[in-house]
Amino acid sequence: MPQPRASWTVLNASVNLQQLVDLTDLAAQAALETSAQELTGDWVGYRLRGPHTTVSQPTGLAPTHELGHELYQAPDLEGFRTLSAKAPYHEALVVFPQKLQPGAVSWFNPLRQRTETLPE
Repeated sequence: MPQPRASWTVLNASVNLQQLVDLTDLAAQAALETSAQELTGDWVGYRLRGPHTTVSQPTGLAPTHELGHELYQAPDLEGFRTLSAKAPYHEALVVFPQKLQPGAVSWFNPLRQRTETLPE
C-alpha cells in the first residue's frame, strides 16, 4: 500500500563486516550459552504479556534482546549472523549501523554513476 509520507528504494548492496559473531555456528552458541530454541523462541510475548492478559509472565526484555544488547556492547563488533525466527531454514544478518567500520557497505549509485560507501 502506498505511503504518502515515506518512500522506499531497493539497492543491491555489498556488506563487508570485519567483526561479526556467527550465531548459526553451534560452537558460538555454546560459548554464549544459548541455543537455536532460545534464538528463535517467543520474543514477541515478552512485550505483549502483562497483568491484564491471561498469561502474565514472563515479561520484560526477551533473552534474545538481552543477547543483542550484550553483543552491541562488545567493542568493534559490527553485527551478528543468526537463525531466522520466522523461517527456520533461513538466516538473518543483524548489523549495528552506528558501529560499522569505514567502507563496510557499498552500492552503485545510478544517479551519480559511481560506487558509494558507508560509513565514509
